Amino acid sequence: MDNYFRVPNSVFDLGVSTSALVVLIYLYRCQNNKSEAFPSYNTIAKKCNIERRTAIRVINSLIDTGLIRKKLIGRVNHYRIN
Repeated sequence: MDNYFRVPNSVFDLGVSTSALVVLIYLYRCQNNKSEAFPSYNTIAKKCNIERRTAIRVINSLIDTGLIRKKLIGRVNHYRIN
């Protein structure tokens, strides 16, 4: 069965909220071979079982803490995990 992805063990030592942890793990899941992920806020919210506002707030907190970087390309947010 090849339907899995890897997440570093260290994510569980970051001391972030449960929502932030779930979103970060989901971004790992979405990464392409260039280590970029670009799900929409709506997709993040749906897949992580949180509200869209919460997804936006969590992404901003992950950026503020330096765990991810966000770059707008066209109208799409691209995320890179640091």
